[in-house]
Amino acid sequence: PPPPPPPPPIFFFKHNTQSPIRLSLVGSEMCIRDSIGTGSGGLPETDKQAAVKENRGVMRMSPFYIPSMLANMASANISRIYGATGYNSTCITACAASTQAIGEAAEIIKNNRADVVITGGSESGICEIGMGGFSTMHALTTWDGDPSKASRPFDANRDGFAPSEGAGILILESEEHALNRGANPIAEIAGFGVTSDAFHLVQPHKDGLGASNAMNLAIEDAGITINDIDYINAHGTSTPLGDEIEFGAVKRLFSDNRNPLACFSYYDFSNYQWFDYKYYFRNYNFVKTKT
Repeated sequence: PPPPPPPPPIFFFKHNTQSPIRLSLVGSEMCIRDSIGTGSGGLPETDKQAAVKENRGVMRMSPFYIPSMLANMASANISRIYGATGYNSTCITACAASTQAIGEAAEIIKNNRADVVITGGSESGICEIGMGGFSTMHALTTWDGDPSKASRPFDANRDGFAPSEGAGILILESEEHALNRGANPIAEIAGFGVTSDAFHLVQPHKDGLGASNAMNLAIEDAGITINDIDYINAHGTSTPLGDEIEFGAVKRLFSDNRNPLACFSYYDFSNYQWFDYKYYFRNYNFVKTKT
């Protein structure tokens, strides 16, 4: 018989709302043998238990509500199930969360505080409270045509993002640890940069200072120049203001780049990952890949 199809790479999506903790566990189990993505936050459970409180009273609420909604329970359960007794942390920085978690995981290894770190993000936020909040902000797309064209980052007719749910995990390890176990490293996290716009609750700085400063920090940390970079994985949320400002920041920073530069947003084919929505923070990792 033909071999079974390979597991889905990079992203794992669920159409039905589930606990982000469960999504994280699915991602981490798959990442032992592949590469997945993750996020955090138990918003649907809050939505559900708020309705129980209103309709049936406080004492009819689930005793598992608190551990179901705490953002750190995804990382806590991964630690418990896989016996990861070392450093444990949860980044809760909106759409920058999973990127920042990966960067901080690399820093932990770089500082010799761990040989291996399970990292990533998960989110399961599609519920009335979540969708209602974004709707009243006018952040969601109003597109009612072909769903595959709803998310249009950097498009002239973009009008907002299309939310989705997902989870994924990466296993980071030191080069020494990887080589000692006979692994073939496929990528290296070369640099990491974090900044805050310190400007507005949900709008980026009009000059894109947070984004450009974070990219500069990552470039300096990696010990490279703009001419060493040929690809940027953009935030690109399909919002009219956000995409324009991000593109401007990239254009200014790389204006003297002598090599072709590709810029792409995954939201174009995956719709919008809530766990990666940067409201206030800007985080960038530069990754060296080996082919």
